[in-house]
Amino acid sequence: MNKVELVSHVAADTSTIGAAAERLISATFSAIADALARDQPVAIAGFGKLAVRGHAARQVRNPRTGEPVRRTDVEAAVVQAGEVVKRTVPAASIQRRLCNCMNLFQGYILLVLHALIFRISRV
Repeated sequence: MNKVELVSHVAADTSTIGAAAERLISATFSAIADALARDQPVAIAGFGKLAVRGHAARQVRNPRTGEPVRRTDVEAAVVQAGEVVKRTVPAASIQRRLCNCMNLFQGYILLVLHALIFRISRV
C-alpha cells in the first residue's frame, strides 16, 4: 500500500474527501516524525512501536575490495509490531509485511529527520 492508496482507504472509511484525508495522514506522519526527531518513541496501541535506534561506529569491510572501513554512528527508525498486528498477520510474515507497509512511512520519517538534523547542524 502506498500513500495514495492509504489516502483513498482513509477517505472511504471516514466519509471524507481525499484532500482532507491526505492532510490528516500528512499531519500524522509529521507528528510522528517530530517525536522521533526528539528521540521520543511513538507507541500506537495495537499497531506497534516506532523508535529511533542508534548503532555505534565500528570497523567494517568493503565487500568489493575487502578493505577495512570505519563506519560512522548510524541512527535508524525501527518498528515493532503490536498485539493486533501479531494476531492478524501470521508470525512468519509480520516483519516482512510491516516492512512493506512501512517503507513509505520510514522513507518520509528519514527525510524529515535528515532535514531536521541538517537545520540543527547549520545553527
